[in-house]
Amino acid sequence: MSYADDTCITVKGKTWCDTKRSAENVLSVVMQHLKANRLVLNIKKTNYICFSNSK
Repeated sequence: MSYADDTCITVKGKTWCDTKRSAENVLSVVMQHLKANRLVLNIKKTNYICFSNSK
C-alpha cells in the first residue's frame, strides 16, 4: 500500500533468517528503484516491526 510518500512493505519467512534475508532483498530492490528515479529514503522516518507466532 502506498500513498504520496508513505509505503509499507511486508515480508515473511519460515525462520527469522529467511525473513531477514527476504527483507534485505526487497529493500535492495526498493533502493535501486529510488536511485533510478532520483528519490531518497528518509532514514529518520523509516521503521520496522517484527512479528512472530512463537510463544
